[in-house]
Amino acid sequence: MKIVSRSPSDSKGSSLALVLVVTTLAFLAAFVMAGTTSAHLGFTNRSSQSLRARNLAEAAVAQTIAALQENPEFGKSDESVQVTFPENPEGSEGSVSFSKTDPAYSTYNLDADNSRPGYDGRLVPPQSVHIVGVGRCREITRTIETIVTLPPYPYAIASAGPIESDGELLVGSLDPQNGSGVISAADLRPAHLASNDPAEASVQLGKDTTIIGDVQSVGGLRLSEGAVVKGQTLAYGQPVTLPKIQLDTYDPEGGASSYQELPPYLTDTTIHGAAKAPGDLAIFGDLDLNQGKLYVGGHLTVRGQILGQGLVVAKNGADLYTGARLSGGQAVLLSGGDVSIQGGGPLGSFFQGLVYTEGRFQARDI
Repeated sequence: MKIVSRSPSDSKGSSLALVLVVTTLAFLAAFVMAGTTSAHLGFTNRSSQSLRARNLAEAAVAQTIAALQENPEFGKSDESVQVTFPENPEGSEGSVSFSKTDPAYSTYNLDADNSRPGYDGRLVPPQSVHIVGVGRCREITRTIETIVTLPPYPYAIASAGPIESDGELLVGSLDPQNGSGVISAADLRPAHLASNDPAEASVQLGKDTTIIGDVQSVGGLRLSEGAVVKGQTLAYGQPVTLPKIQLDTYDPEGGASSYQELPPYLTDTTIHGAAKAPGDLAIFGDLDLNQGKLYVGGHLTVRGQILGQGLVVAKNGADLYTGARLSGGQAVLLSGGDVSIQGGGPLGSFFQGLVYTEGRFQARDI
C-alpha cells in the first residue's frame, strides 16, 4: 500500500486556486448582469422616447383637424402646427406643416375637384386634406399620416321651417371653375333642397320650379304641375342635419376689428369690410357687397339688387326684391327669421352660395 501525504502548503495552494476561480466567475456574472441591465435600460429609454414621439405626432394631427373644423381654409397658405408637452425631454416636439419646403409636408386639397400628389407620392383625393404629423423625442422620430375629407354641404336650400316657391325658381350648383360668368341651366350640377318643418305642406313648389337635385322634407310635399325635380323626392322623412349657426358670433361689435355702423335707411350702398345696422335696415337701391360683411340686428329689406360677393346676416329675417347677384363660394345669407327672395327671372337673377334660415323661405323668379 502506498501512502501519499500532503503538506500544509499544498492544501493552501488548492484553496487559493479555488478562491481565484470563484472570484473570476463572480466578476464574470457581475459583468453579464451589468451588460444585461444596461441593454434593458437602453431598450426602455428608446421605447419611452418612441412612445413620446408618436404621442406628439398624434397631438399635432389632432390639433390640425381641430383647426380645420374651425376654419376650413387652414393649411391653404402654408400654415403649421407645433405641439410640446412640458414633461417631455427638452427639444421634443410634434409638428404639422403645409409648406412643401419641409421634408414631411401636408397637402391641402379641400377646394379642388381633382386628386393631386402629396408627401411621399400619396394621392390626395378631392375635398380632402392629407395631414402628416411628425413627432421627435431626442434621437427618435415618428410620423403619422391621415386623410381627412370634408365634403361640401349638399343642400343649396335647407330650412328648419317651410319652403315655398310660387314663381320661377331654379336650384342647382355651379362648377367652381366657372367663376361668375353667364349661368345656363345645362351647366348646373345637382344641389338639394330640404325642410325640417313637419307641416302637411312643408315644401311647396310652383309650376315653373326646377330643382336639379333631391327634395326632402319632414312633412309633406306639394308639387304643382310643371314643377321639375330631377333627383329624388322624399316626404315624411327624417330631418336633415342642419348646421346650427350662432348668428351673434358674426356681430362685428364684439370683434377686435373696426366696423361701420349704418343708419336704418339707405339708398345704393357699398359695403367695404364689416358693417352693422343695430336694428332694422331698409336699402332703397342696390346693396353691393365688395367682399364685405353686413350684420343686421333686426330685419333687412333690399329694394334693389344684391351685388358682389360676401356675407349677409339678418337676425330677424330678410326680404330681397328685384333680384340678387351674389356670386362665389363665400356668398352666404344667414337669417334667424323668414327669408323672401324675389328676382326678375332665373337666368337674370341668381343667388350663388348658401341660404340659411331658421324661419320660412320663399323664392320667386330666381
